[in-house]
Amino acid sequence: MSHSPITTLDKDGQEITTVGFNRFGFDSEVPLDVLRSLYLRSHYVLSTNNLDDVNDLDSGAAEIQHAKFLQGHAAYQSKSIYHPDTQSISYTTLSRFPPVKLLPPSQRKRILVTGGAGFVGSHLVDRLMLLGHEVTVLDNFFTGSKTTVSHWIGHPNFEMVRHDVVEPFMIECDQIYHLACPASPPHYQFNAVKTIKTSFMGTLNMLGLAKRTKARFLISSTSEVYGDPEVHPQTEEYWGHVNPIGPRACYDEGKRVAETLTYGFQRQDGVDVRVARIFNTYGPRMNPYDGRVVSNFIVQALKGEDMTVYGDGNQTRSFQYVHDLIDGLITLMNSDETRPVNIGNSDEFTIGEFAELVREIVEKVQDQDGDVRMRRVDIVYKEMPTDDPQKRRPDTTRAKESLGWQPRWTVRMGLEEMVYPAIFVAISSHRASRFFTLQFSILVTKMDGPYRTMPSFMILNILTTYIRLYMTSMGPQVKDLSIRGKRYYGRDHKVLILKPKLYSHFITYLKAIDFFRQLPSSELHP
Repeated sequence: MSHSPITTLDKDGQEITTVGFNRFGFDSEVPLDVLRSLYLRSHYVLSTNNLDDVNDLDSGAAEIQHAKFLQGHAAYQSKSIYHPDTQSISYTTLSRFPPVKLLPPSQRKRILVTGGAGFVGSHLVDRLMLLGHEVTVLDNFFTGSKTTVSHWIGHPNFEMVRHDVVEPFMIECDQIYHLACPASPPHYQFNAVKTIKTSFMGTLNMLGLAKRTKARFLISSTSEVYGDPEVHPQTEEYWGHVNPIGPRACYDEGKRVAETLTYGFQRQDGVDVRVARIFNTYGPRMNPYDGRVVSNFIVQALKGEDMTVYGDGNQTRSFQYVHDLIDGLITLMNSDETRPVNIGNSDEFTIGEFAELVREIVEKVQDQDGDVRMRRVDIVYKEMPTDDPQKRRPDTTRAKESLGWQPRWTVRMGLEEMVYPAIFVAISSHRASRFFTLQFSILVTKMDGPYRTMPSFMILNILTTYIRLYMTSMGPQVKDLSIRGKRYYGRDHKVLILKPKLYSHFITYLKAIDFFRQLPSSELHP
């Protein structure tokens, strides 16, 4: 059965079907829907209260049916099973891996990614794996998580090593993406001395490895090297305005000395280096409690808590979506540009404006889900943290001219992809005196913006088909069933009314249908 795929339009109104570029002799293009099937895995966690149901949940037929509604990529997802009664989760390994390009040995690179289990690193690993390269992830899991790359464990092209980069590491490789370092203030301030050691010793060890193996080396630097800038927007020639003894100095000065070390190895030892100065980035797999403004606002708004803005809200930031960042990193790595390059989005928001935008998007999805808010989330203002920059916006002229790179995702597009569910089907049940009423709620994203999903009426038609098949199978007892449509809270519903003697029979039938295997079993019992 065909369905409408999610459509994403870039800033110029052109449809985005792939991410990456084919430039500088390196093809980094991969289909967007394949990439989404990896980082949207959490939408398909199954739930059951009955251990006897586990075998049913693992059936191959369920994979086939899910693939119809997930653009054919669900078969490459692991299906974790959540047990709400014991608050436990059962992880599963993949039955098969996502398809990767089959490259000849002359084109297949051996790539080391430090910090590859983190937010940015895991997206980079996904892209490099899909491109057909051999990828080794190095991570000590201080802020990273195995779950972000667990879907590649066991793949012949993938290896994950628990290792702290402050200690030397030996491997043969062609490229090194050095991303290892905590990047959010709560994390890098937790152990300031260790943060400085990671920035210096970790970079020293990886540069030594690059020197020995003659690998190309890319370091993920940061916009924090500019400190609280006195120049706006910030070009790569700006030397920065940094407090060297403040609470943020362990990260700011750590990255500055890492850049110094990188260019020292280039001048003295001829190491082939690239420096990416990354500006504020957001997207799926962000740690919801990492203290960054995007995750803070989204979590607070979803939980109905007041959104906290530090300062008066007039300080500005520029936010880029993670896909744009990965495009920039891969393009820079394979280009001839050895100077520092700003990788960021030049669309500038005040923090106050950004809080309003997040609140608007969260309220929109809550309205579509029929969630009744007791009150509107307020935006509250608190004291500004020490050395927090007042302005931050990149000048990306060098990236545009040298790399042919510029962001394609707007801030709203990225936030909607983080906040909105694509398709979610829920069943609630209620028993009245003589009847059970099953309400099938179809929660479908309906936006005027770049995303479109399968229309709710199509899902309702699928649901209706299953119900009518059941009614047909019941023969003479069909008189005990009735079906009607309903719409409220901006959502489409199907309500099935049936007598008690058929309730258990119908639930058994329903749970055998692969289309509904994602439904929590607890919601199928009144």
